[in-house]
Amino acid sequence: MKRDTQMATAEKFFDWGFAQKVWFEMPTWEAEEAEWAKYAADFNPWLALYKQDPRKAFATLDKMPKAKRLRVQRGYDMQLAYDQWFDHVYSTWYNNYGFEAVVAASPAVNKKAPTFDDVVALTGQRAKCFPKRLLNECGPVPDWRSPEWKAKEQTLFAETAKEIAANKAKREKRGW
Repeated sequence: MKRDTQMATAEKFFDWGFAQKVWFEMPTWEAEEAEWAKYAADFNPWLALYKQDPRKAFATLDKMPKAKRLRVQRGYDMQLAYDQWFDHVYSTWYNNYGFEAVVAASPAVNKKAPTFDDVVALTGQRAKCFPKRLLNECGPVPDWRSPEWKAKEQTLFAETAKEIAANKAKREKRGW
């Protein structure tokens, strides 16, 4: 699937209701991966074809037996939901954390930057989506971080803490 970094609307999904179910009822990486396992074997070969020739992939999809076609469509919807989460929620937080943490730790602000766990907790207070709203604009945000991404966060936190400590030492040395 060509990475479309634009926000996906309901029309981009085969089954918007299923996409919402994935988003709202499979809030953890483990739950998402368990559901993904049902569709990956059919979706991944179709995705390889899609990357080469999207028109041919959709023509092939139309000719598949109904059960297989549904599994590919579910895989597509899950992948699109995941891409929305990763591109517009998680990577936005991840790529900005260092800057946000340094600013937050400055004497003028003097607070802690939010972790992704904080982001997930805050979004849990939102109301569920209305039909056709973008998944990441309303309702709780799932936490689909893999163990590898959680490990990368720990490295990010450590590197950021070193930068904050170095900035603080520079300020103290200068008498700020």
